[in-house]
Amino acid sequence: MAQVSPAYCADMQTKHNLAYWRVMDKSKKLVINRNSTSSNLDASIADLSECLEACIGDCVFVTLYEFKPEKTTDASSKGKSFDLMVKINDPYTTGSHRQNISGAPSFTDLLNLHSKIQSYEIEKIKSQYEAASESKESAIDKLINKLLEGEQLNTLVTLLLSKAMKPAVVNKAISAPENTELQQAFTKLEAVDPDYKHTLIKMAEYLHTNPAVLPQIKAIIGA
Repeated sequence: MAQVSPAYCADMQTKHNLAYWRVMDKSKKLVINRNSTSSNLDASIADLSECLEACIGDCVFVTLYEFKPEKTTDASSKGKSFDLMVKINDPYTTGSHRQNISGAPSFTDLLNLHSKIQSYEIEKIKSQYEAASESKESAIDKLINKLLEGEQLNTLVTLLLSKAMKPAVVNKAISAPENTELQQAFTKLEAVDPDYKHTLIKMAEYLHTNPAVLPQIKAIIGA
């Protein structure tokens, strides 16, 4: 016996004006539900559809009646009836009924929800990246501000100069060729700083403007 969908049952009821029905299990021994009181076709179709949606299993047997089923000897008074095997767990045949449940999300709703979740994740990653960038910039700003505070910048300049300088006497003329020790110092400076003369001039100008720094420099280079 071929199986049909719940929707087919509704079509048969409408086509043949079958207001009465009976639903049985696969063995045809247990009556699950029946309509034997109401002759209203629309209400009967709705009741049968609700009954089939509530059933659990592979299939059930449905008998549709034109008239209220009663025992009678007159075959003509029984009217038309149909025996159907209805498949109840096929999402392709029952899905249209199940989607009509109040509050159930449609496939379009699920796609929109998925799109919103993706947008949220993208914005979240973007915010984390921007926060990390701001944190890095802030750290650099703090370092610069720290160096500018108090004597930090002077100390940094002193350290850089100490690496390029060796103990030397600078109170005589820079170009005194007769002073071998001073000439050797100039030679060493030139090896690490080809533009050492300009460096010494700038350092002298800085010390002239900031004489208080000189003792610190001397302490560092051991002068």
